[in-house]
Amino acid sequence: MSKPLRIVIIDCYDTDGQLGLQRSGATLGGRLYQKLLDALVPDAQTEIYNIALLDPDPLGPEKYDGACWTGSNLFLSADNPASASHINLCHAFFDRGIPQFGSCWGAQLACATAGGTIEANPLGREFGYITDIVKTEAGKAHPMLQGKPDRYACFASHRDSITVLPEQTLVLSGNAHSAVQSLDVRFLNGHFWATQYHSEYDYAEMSRLAQTRKQALVNDGVFAVEADVDLFSDELSAYQSDTGRNDLEIKHRFDPAMRHPEANAHELKNWLAHFFDR
Repeated sequence: MSKPLRIVIIDCYDTDGQLGLQRSGATLGGRLYQKLLDALVPDAQTEIYNIALLDPDPLGPEKYDGACWTGSNLFLSADNPASASHINLCHAFFDRGIPQFGSCWGAQLACATAGGTIEANPLGREFGYITDIVKTEAGKAHPMLQGKPDRYACFASHRDSITVLPEQTLVLSGNAHSAVQSLDVRFLNGHFWATQYHSEYDYAEMSRLAQTRKQALVNDGVFAVEADVDLFSDELSAYQSDTGRNDLEIKHRFDPAMRHPEANAHELKNWLAHFFDR
């Protein structure tokens, strides 16, 4: 009998970020990934590592077959000393050739570790249900996006964007707001597949994240007033729980498949199949 797959999930939120999610009733980033991995590979051994809450030194990459990186409330465009521990650990996984997967912060981290540049997007924050992501020619042939249409939707929440790509990086999809929406970074001995968007979310989680980010969403001009955030949040939650809300499906072009991350997260499923035959 083969050994169970061992995957570490690095929760990239700091203490304030985790408390903010909890106050809004949102699931912590590490737990979102763990729930999704448990659904996709029930026999895998998954472990959540809170990198901001623990000394990163005890985590030995050699103990794991793969690593998944969550989103974060941090910004790689800022001069934040906390980012160094993330970059060092990501570098260690690259060096050992251990496959990595990540979303949002994870995509930016992969590029920053491999020599790319992350900056605040001059178009501002991208947030909500994004319907205009388009595969590149490389993306159409890449195994990470197998099963997704050439134009697709997903959930997004980020202010930073990748502006300079590392060497040996393939951009697999993008949109008018962020030219890099998914990518494959090859560095040292490893691969890091990543999305700028969040395929681990559903509508309910996005609703809670809107509440977590309410003040920032107004400050950044994504919504005019807090009441607009509340309305959008309520509509996301209503659509998740009521499959008969065709009015919301038409208004926002919601995709019913995205109520179920385990059925929709082609990127993570393809990563598991490609690197681990799962």
